[in-house]
Amino acid sequence: MPVMKVGGKFLYFAYGSNLLTQRIHINNPSAIRAGIAKLNDYQLDFATYSRRWKGASATIVSKKGSHVWGALWEIDVVHMESLDDQEGVQHKLYLPLTVEVETPLGKKLKCRVYKQTAKITDLPKIEDLPDDRKPSAIYLNTVLKGAEESELPEEYQAFLRRIPHNGYDGEVDIGIDLNRGYALTFKIADDSSLVLSRYGEYLYKNLIIFAPSVEEFGGSLNVDTITQFIDDGGNVLVAGSSVTGDVLRELASECGFEVDEEGAFVIDHLNYDITDEGQHTKLGIASLLYQGTGILADPENPLVLPLLTADSTAYSYNPDQPIKEVGFRLAIINIIQWVFKEHGQLRVRSVKHHKAGEKEPPNAYTIMDDVVSMKYEIYIQVYTIEIDIFEDGEWKPFNANDIQLEFVRIDPFVRTTLQRKPSGEYEAKFKIPDVYGVYQFKVDYDRVGYTRLFSTTQVSVRPLQHTQYERFITSAYPYYAGAFSMMVGVFIFSFVFLHLKEDEKKSKSE
Repeated sequence: MPVMKVGGKFLYFAYGSNLLTQRIHINNPSAIRAGIAKLNDYQLDFATYSRRWKGASATIVSKKGSHVWGALWEIDVVHMESLDDQEGVQHKLYLPLTVEVETPLGKKLKCRVYKQTAKITDLPKIEDLPDDRKPSAIYLNTVLKGAEESELPEEYQAFLRRIPHNGYDGEVDIGIDLNRGYALTFKIADDSSLVLSRYGEYLYKNLIIFAPSVEEFGGSLNVDTITQFIDDGGNVLVAGSSVTGDVLRELASECGFEVDEEGAFVIDHLNYDITDEGQHTKLGIASLLYQGTGILADPENPLVLPLLTADSTAYSYNPDQPIKEVGFRLAIINIIQWVFKEHGQLRVRSVKHHKAGEKEPPNAYTIMDDVVSMKYEIYIQVYTIEIDIFEDGEWKPFNANDIQLEFVRIDPFVRTTLQRKPSGEYEAKFKIPDVYGVYQFKVDYDRVGYTRLFSTTQVSVRPLQHTQYERFITSAYPYYAGAFSMMVGVFIFSFVFLHLKEDEKKSKSE
């Protein structure tokens, strides 16, 4: 019975740790969730001890009348071999099978599934598993997280929660961190399968390049694709060395850095570590030891932020050649949390604007409206070890006194500093300009060490309606008097002209 294939893809039925998206994407980033299904006449069991998981791993055993719920994954056929490798088929730990599963709507599908090769002679109740067949706590936690993420039936999730574990909840080498939420995929730098995106969608959010001497990337990865990945919001962490290859030098140049020549080291004859017995290249900087090449940062580039710099007595060059560059132009190292936006990330939670005395924004403002209130709730996401904010996924209020609001129509008509309120909101009050048109409330906050905060809200400003103009203007009273006096004069003249009768002239006969 062949596995069901659709357009170069096949269906995979996962019932163990691969229920979790992070887990399956380690080796199969093309996997797309296709729903859930039930495998009839099989029972979930645990048999073979896994050194990776520090406990028994899941398997399925044929049993009439039982069933196993799992997730359906749609995977590219080219990744079938990597899925086999993940399941340990080459080591004869698991055996691939083709089975028929049933969806909640009753549809029957043929899927690929994996079953342990170990023969199981006894099938105790799941609550009565012997100690040598109990899974580790971290493995069971991964399965439970995957079951919840897959939205398996509640009664089946309750069944999974009744499974006993062996108590081990330490570290395991599975390529994911269940607390931090990262799934790691490892590739050789010249791997022919390297790819960042497929069908217009990026497969990863972060890229780490720890291959300083590579001269050319494999697959479709190159400097252009990496810079495009950065422009589209991706995060890249690169490590160099004294033998940095040309491709990383080009990438550094695109980002505003210049890696020193091959064989160069940062040297400081006054601030070197006591264990350095040679050319004073082992430096003690900011409570750490550094030995390696230097990076020249472009001081004119506002997007370049040197995070660790050498002392003014340092220089970077090949010890056997003349000195050219010295001092604080040497940016040396990086900080992982800042690169991956775990620290210093700003966001706008909400934007409110309204007239003074009102609470809801109008359809359009009118020129010379008395006061407009503009409120921003701005938060900073801090992920640091000391305060352990990342585990809670918490956004905390951001405190600053230099955030400005602009009221813009091509050019700013109003620019004012937002005032922070005790509630954590930032507020500004101002009068609408006496010029109608389409405006924007704009906040553009760009500071070193933070992500750029940019927010615009478009509003319309209309002229006064005819009923809103003043009926009489004080400065126009002379004109009013002149107009009314003219009207009175015309009336008097007309009255006299019409009603004044002259004496008739006497005839000649008289």
